[in-house]
Amino acid sequence: MKNMKFDIKDTIYGNFVYLGGTYVDQAIEEGRLLEITIPSGTAIMSPVDWKEGMSIKKKKFTYSDDKVVLYGNWVVGMEMETEEEKNKDHKNKVKEKKKNGVIEGQLSLLEIK
Repeated sequence: MKNMKFDIKDTIYGNFVYLGGTYVDQAIEEGRLLEITIPSGTAIMSPVDWKEGMSIKKKKFTYSDDKVVLYGNWVVGMEMETEEEKNKDHKNKVKEKKKNGVIEGQLSLLEIK
């Protein structure tokens, strides 16, 4: 079964976000995982784990007279690349190209064969 996906554009603070309580409860019932994408990365979390350390917030939105229940928690276990890791990866790729005789922007004799 596919993960239940959430694309959060803005976090509350740090990696703390609120998800709709009905969606988290639905994920538990259906045995699905939560795939949460925030600006600093993506995490796949169990909805049961999400509810363990959550804070509950009831908020009234303009489109409904009822208050919506939100479950807030920290997004942890993210697959994200820091700027330093990106730079290191780029440097390794350049080194590999130089080692193989290929330098960006230039043709090498190995390619002309």
